[in-house]
Amino acid sequence: MGISCANGGTFADNSTCRTDGSRDFRGAVTPQLRAFEDRVLAQHFGDASVAQWERSPHYHAYHLVNVIAVGSTIPMSTIWHEFARRPAPTIGLKSRPARTGERSLAMAAPVLGRGRGIPIPLPGGPVKHYVERGLLALINATMFGHVLHEGHIMRWLVRKPDSSVDCHTVGRGTTRLARTNETMGLEIFDDLDMRIRAALSN
Repeated sequence: MGISCANGGTFADNSTCRTDGSRDFRGAVTPQLRAFEDRVLAQHFGDASVAQWERSPHYHAYHLVNVIAVGSTIPMSTIWHEFARRPAPTIGLKSRPARTGERSLAMAAPVLGRGRGIPIPLPGGPVKHYVERGLLALINATMFGHVLHEGHIMRWLVRKPDSSVDCHTVGRGTTRLARTNETMGLEIFDDLDMRIRAALSN
């Protein structure tokens, strides 16, 4: 079971969210992305798989899609650069795009309910990055010490026919904080997407 939201986390606008029990969120996770995800889970979590996680009573998943560039003529290389400098919500900004094998300390203070101006500090923990540049995708996999270990986030970019660019986020995990993470994860990455969108607008 999972939840899928468009253009805003659950605190921003509940009407944009729906329950979604599909593994690929109605085709958003393509076979190529799924292969990338399966490869990372097996490598990082010791032969784990989405199918294995789904059997856990604590399994949870969510999908968020946000437009980060509207009718944009910005080259995808530029959008990728800004996107991959922010692979996860962290304190500070990377000087260059993240690379496979690098680690970050995930830490967030999202402004809940876009525009309400209520930042909520949320501790995370260490994550390891995996990057698949050809798919415009990356994965943040939790490490021991992260409050949501074991879990991961996969994020990727899609250029649409109208030249707008969507950022997709899929989160999955097996911690006891399942329902909390579905809600707060959506809000955290909605906030991160809006930061990327603002950087691209400048």
